Amino acid sequence: MPEFSIIMPVYKVEKYLSRCIKSILSQEFGNFELILVDDGSPDSCGKICDEFAKNDARISVIHKDNGGVSSARNCGLKQACGRYICFVDSDDIIARNTLQLVQESINQINPDMVIFDYSVIDSNATDIIDSKIDNIEGTVVDKKQAFDLCADFNRTVRMGIWNKIYRKECIATIAFDEKKVMAEDIEFLMKSLVRSDVITYIHAGLYGYYIQREDSAMFAKHSLNWYRSQFENVKESMQILTDADTSFSTAASAYACVNGGLSCANGMAICNSFDMETVKTIKEYLKEHLKDVRKSNLSFSKKAQIVLFVIAPHIYYTLMKRKFGRKFGR
Repeated sequence: MPEFSIIMPVYKVEKYLSRCIKSILSQEFGNFELILVDDGSPDSCGKICDEFAKNDARISVIHKDNGGVSSARNCGLKQACGRYICFVDSDDIIARNTLQLVQESINQINPDMVIFDYSVIDSNATDIIDSKIDNIEGTVVDKKQAFDLCADFNRTVRMGIWNKIYRKECIATIAFDEKKVMAEDIEFLMKSLVRSDVITYIHAGLYGYYIQREDSAMFAKHSLNWYRSQFENVKESMQILTDADTSFSTAASAYACVNGGLSCANGMAICNSFDMETVKTIKEYLKEHLKDVRKSNLSFSKKAQIVLFVIAPHIYYTLMKRKFGRKFGR
């Protein structure tokens, strides 16, 4: 049985795929399986996956009709045999000793979840250079500390699923919601966090996160409905957490106000649409959770933005239009 199952959805990334796969095959700890899920990619990704699989028995390839990233991840989960599960996006990379450091943490602490930082990389990066990577031990954190790490906008952790590793037993009954196309990873992460009793945090940028790709989700042009759906999904994900433990209420509500409410407000500016129904929805939620915002660890800037939208949403919208107009060259 492999110690780790690495699940990689593959779609329209032929330029970056080999780099990603090579970063995994170069791991210092070699007891893993790599499951490549070709999600009906129209380019040469399927052939690239098959070529790598011919030369390394640890690689298996699933070819399927396009169903989206959640569908691809679920396919990988069904086939995974490892004691621990991790997800890698196919345009990213991981540091050569990522699995080795995680394995050391497993040997010492036997965690249900391992969290580590990410490093932003460019298109030429083939490895991650971080002075902290070679000499670092994991720190045990409780669920509240783990959530705070992920929710802290000033840290390089985030709510993504890709810089976490999960004990298979803890996520055996969890699947990605294939109907959701945004923030679906946050829901999976919250369900995993609820089921994890022992969590380790490795404070090093082991995951190489590539965000500059022009056709990536980061740069895609979204509709206002996309932002509204993201808002609803974030709220639902935070509710999962507070339903399991009410002590998360303040932090979870504050996160939803920023990554849900303000993100949707910013989406209006990006879409050049001051939609009154959307304004009302955002304003009501922010206003309802102002007490949580005030008590939270959010920065003064974030708190001020929330208050501004509640008091004067049109002024907030105008300011964001100027900001995103400069960013996107409009």
